[in-house]
Amino acid sequence: MNFSKGLLLVQLGSPEALTLQKIGEYLYDFLGDPHTLGNPPFFWKPLLRYVIIPLSRKKSLNKYKRMFDSNGFEKMPLVEKSKVFLEKLKRELPEIPIELAYQYGCKPNITDALNNFSKQGVKEVQVVPLYPQCSDVTTKAVFDQVQSALQTSSFKGQVFATEGFCRHKAWAREIALTIKEKYEPGMRLVLSFHGIQQKRVDNGDPYEVDCKESARLIEEFTGVTPLIAYQSKYGKGKWLSPSLLETLEKLAQSKENVLVVCPAFTVDNLETIYEIDDETKEFFKALGGKELKRVACLNDRESWVKTFAHEILPDLIFKRLENK
Repeated sequence: MNFSKGLLLVQLGSPEALTLQKIGEYLYDFLGDPHTLGNPPFFWKPLLRYVIIPLSRKKSLNKYKRMFDSNGFEKMPLVEKSKVFLEKLKRELPEIPIELAYQYGCKPNITDALNNFSKQGVKEVQVVPLYPQCSDVTTKAVFDQVQSALQTSSFKGQVFATEGFCRHKAWAREIALTIKEKYEPGMRLVLSFHGIQQKRVDNGDPYEVDCKESARLIEEFTGVTPLIAYQSKYGKGKWLSPSLLETLEKLAQSKENVLVVCPAFTVDNLETIYEIDDETKEFFKALGGKELKRVACLNDRESWVKTFAHEILPDLIFKRLENK
């Protein structure tokens, strides 16, 4: 059967397997992309391949293993939860061919997804990065990767893309529902967004503005004023602040119960499951903090799937991506 339009969802990705080799390949893909850390010097990739990754991949492997052991995982949670979301979305929108692609590490990649559309006779693809907030690090990286993939894939139709959906009230409402399931009176609500370099924001990256608007809408639906923090700093230099650890240090000193939400992610992964549930919780407890809980990402919640399919997707504005 031939279809005229298809929907391409793009997610971050994960290592293909719990091995040093696959984790090294994932790190090289991710950290080697200039969108991730900016425009590094010419020697960055050789330094990454021959020095940084050999020194860091074992540490990363240990983090993944601990996450797997603590939660009984058999496969990468980001990949598995994204697959379930995809299947549920297909049931909601059976008339539309939908493909899911990953930016780094695992398969299918963007080229694979475009080839699949070509086989189905799709003539137009709409690309939705599964990142609520816009940034050069996230949505812009997806657009550039799609444009590069168009040069090598068999797909010859038109491609359109959209930027973020954090300003859609239906998204904020879904986040608020997950918060209300765990929030208790007296808790301090902390929205922990993935950090980016301050210089990006100074140069016009819209990410911080989107994070603040996300917080405003979430407060509108919960009635709770949240604290904004940023996590997952990598390397040196100034990143968006305050950091999650700085925020939690203050809350630990005042003996408060904390509820952490990660609205920059649609699916749980190492940065939410391990970084918050293990590393950050241990840090908080060591400083004398009382209780720290985390709200799961939207993942494949039934209400989220329906909201994404029937409220958010119809309202998104798509712009054409040209071949590079």
